[in-house]
Amino acid sequence: MKRSLLLFSTGVLIVLLTGITSCMAANTEMLQCGDVTYNPEYQSCCNGKVYEGTRYSKCGDSCYNMDTQTCCSKKVTDGPCFPECGDGTYNPSNQSCCLKHTYDGLKWGICGGNTCYNLTTQSCSYGKVYDGMKWGVCGDKSYNLTTQSCCKGKIYEGKDLDLKPCGPDTCYDSRNQTCARGKIQQKDPNATASAIPFFGE
Repeated sequence: MKRSLLLFSTGVLIVLLTGITSCMAANTEMLQCGDVTYNPEYQSCCNGKVYEGTRYSKCGDSCYNMDTQTCCSKKVTDGPCFPECGDGTYNPSNQSCCLKHTYDGLKWGICGGNTCYNLTTQSCSYGKVYDGMKWGVCGDKSYNLTTQSCCKGKIYEGKDLDLKPCGPDTCYDSRNQTCARGKIQQKDPNATASAIPFFGE
């Protein structure tokens, strides 16, 4: 008798729970999404479309899954959110953003206000970019330190010149030239050092 009563009570409880669950499901309010309706308990509405799951949200003009995707600068990406650079993004751990353009590497700079250059392989002088690191300033111009020399704001071809001033705006190479009263003369290779007069500037 007791066993029958227990079985009956259990059956009644199951029926009651089933009825409550059915009533709860039946009472879920369906919401409008575009031209259709959706159940907010297990669906999402984004941009007038229904998505399975409750973790969808708007990103710019698109929709994305907040559990598996990222909204970065109003664009959906499957990876982490990177900073903006121009019309796209860049990875600051191995890239640089210069004048709204992405470049590989971390050492990029601006030359002349409108040009990007690689600080490890290029030089910037007077607003112009030159390949290589051996560039300097001579007067109002740039010169190659490996193939040219600078004296009194003028550039001379040759690297190992022994340039000295001669006159107000000229230099001479003292290895094979002389300066006499502001005039440059070539040394006589057959003359001895003591026979060559030198008057300086």
